[in-house]
Amino acid sequence: MRPRLQSRSIHVAVLTYHRPEPLGRLLPVLLIEAARHEDSSPTDTVTLVVVDNDPHGSARQVVQAASVGSPSDPSSPDLRYVVEPRPGISAGRNRALDESSEADLLVFIDDDETPHPGWLERLVRLHDESGAEAVAGPVRSVVDAPLDPWVVAGRFFDRSHHLGRAQASVLPRAASNNLLLDLRFVRAHGLRFDDRFGLTGGEDSLFTGQLVAAGGTIRWAADAVVDDHLPSERLTRDYALRRTFHIANSSTRAEGALSADPRARARWVAGSGSKAVGRLATGVPRLLAGALTGNVRLQSRGHRDVARARGTASALLGRHSAPYGGREPRDESAPILVAHPSSDLYGSDLQLVETVRGLRESGHEVQVLLPEEGPLGAHFTALGATVDLVPSPVLRKSLMSPEGLMRFGLEFTRATVSHLRLLRRTRPAALLVNTVTIPAWLLAARLARVPVVCHVHEAEADQPRPVRVALAAPLLLARRVVTNSQASGEVVTGAIPRLADRIRLTYNGIDGPTDPAPPRRRAASDPVDIVLVGRLSPRKGSDVALEAVALVRAEGVDARLSLCGSAFAGYEWFEQQLRERATLSDLEDAVELRGYVADPAAALTEADIVLVPSRVEPFGNAAVEALLARRPLVASATQGLREIVRDGDTGLLVPPDDAAALAAAILRLTRDPEAAAVMADRGRADAIERFSVERYRQDMAKHVEDVTAARAGA
Repeated sequence: MRPRLQSRSIHVAVLTYHRPEPLGRLLPVLLIEAARHEDSSPTDTVTLVVVDNDPHGSARQVVQAASVGSPSDPSSPDLRYVVEPRPGISAGRNRALDESSEADLLVFIDDDETPHPGWLERLVRLHDESGAEAVAGPVRSVVDAPLDPWVVAGRFFDRSHHLGRAQASVLPRAASNNLLLDLRFVRAHGLRFDDRFGLTGGEDSLFTGQLVAAGGTIRWAADAVVDDHLPSERLTRDYALRRTFHIANSSTRAEGALSADPRARARWVAGSGSKAVGRLATGVPRLLAGALTGNVRLQSRGHRDVARARGTASALLGRHSAPYGGREPRDESAPILVAHPSSDLYGSDLQLVETVRGLRESGHEVQVLLPEEGPLGAHFTALGATVDLVPSPVLRKSLMSPEGLMRFGLEFTRATVSHLRLLRRTRPAALLVNTVTIPAWLLAARLARVPVVCHVHEAEADQPRPVRVALAAPLLLARRVVTNSQASGEVVTGAIPRLADRIRLTYNGIDGPTDPAPPRRRAASDPVDIVLVGRLSPRKGSDVALEAVALVRAEGVDARLSLCGSAFAGYEWFEQQLRERATLSDLEDAVELRGYVADPAAALTEADIVLVPSRVEPFGNAAVEALLARRPLVASATQGLREIVRDGDTGLLVPPDDAAALAAAILRLTRDPEAAAVMADRGRADAIERFSVERYRQDMAKHVEDVTAARAGA
């Protein structure tokens, strides 16, 4: 037991910043607590010190009102008010230390808390009985509105584990929202709150850790309880996740600051790194299992684990959050980064050119990140954007094997670290990821705290649910998800329903010819030229087109098919199958595989009929291009194509993977050229109205600007 001083000065400090109502509720209770303690311990004098971190002194009237309402007895507790103009919680706590330079004990309590009766007496009693240099007490969360079941399931505000801690147990460090300090020990060792943590928090973990390192002891006063009142605006999922990230980040940074020598630093890096990996390894499976089963508890705790992992990892990388001073100011000249998995010139590639054009027209600097040299890059440099070659692993079906997934996992880890370094060096205003198939960019951006827009061009509805969930899960890291059709949005929300509020539908914008040549005048018995523009792959239905043309030729029609497109990497076998099929007698000399075509519009001009026979098609740029080219169109009734083509009015729709139905539609257009021409005219007018490239550019620029504006205002 520490010897009692014959007379002792105790200061109770409250730091405040723009919280008049909670402060007005707290001060009368503290005055009662102080008076009660002075009554029970006549040699103790208690002074309340309010430190206002608003340089304009906005809390002054609240403190004056509490002073007027306090007992008129001259012996009643003193209430002081000071303004600390330097921003940050460390500055406020150090001001409290300075105002208590003659005091013996200093007690901190937050301005949005309320102590239980006898709180101050219990803190002081344990200090006197144990001789501890610091005493901490429990903080109980109190909410005034019903909590979201998702927040409850994640136990984001649950502090019950603290309430079960044994009385007088020893702590390695403590928070400062219910903390008593022996100022004789603090002054003897020159302890101060570190200004580096002033805007981020974690200053109390570092301070109390330094107190222990200096030989002090922190004891737990289980009966000295305060209530922390959580307002409704703090009960949201977003706040809960940000708070979890912040706590992990600030506590990890404090541990690093306590690790002074190289060995301790190495142990901190290894331990924190292992902690981050472990939390990620726990959280991601929980997230996926929760998404698959709809289990709210698994989803919520998975998000909590991932947020803690992110907070720990970001601290290791030298990043911090700033809840007590806002985020770092955003450089208004910071570029928009755009990540893309290909350097070719097909549908989504050309669509990205229009996205970048829209960003440039809106006055943004744009830096495009491509995996390799290719024809796409020149289009961006012509728009005034810069192009850098930054490979990123791409999720492909060919990776769906244990060996492939392991290889992808290693490449994904290396790429995430590399991308994170680039993002930290570049400090972009936002990142636009032009596909869901390069998830390393999404994770790196979240770790770098760069807002992300992900443009989803995929709609893998035919995949097993676990695969769809795995593909959609990285979208949880994006601020906004842009889908190019209702179909692609439905696939995403079917896998992970909670992504619905992030999704915005923006149809692709296609820049067609201003005055396309009319279709060739032909009689019903004339030969017919059929064109299919698209990559050679099973999903594009190139093989279905060959079988349909064979059926058309069997009806005595001289039909010729041109395939304009090359195979995806890894699908060379499919191109070979097409070539072999085209050599059979029913298609001999009727099929031409042109390979990559730089000018699809010129190829469409040669067509009497255009086919888009895709088995799956999230949107279908080729279909819109055919409509704008004023050519009769036959497309599969699948996904986005059903949103583009008005069956029987602007084109014909047939069941996907049905060569007989496709052949029947071709014959219908072939045998009635006049009706086909009328349909083509209606198709062009409809496409101009609904798929304007000007509208697309404006919408995409706005999506990016929305997330940068949200970041600046956060």
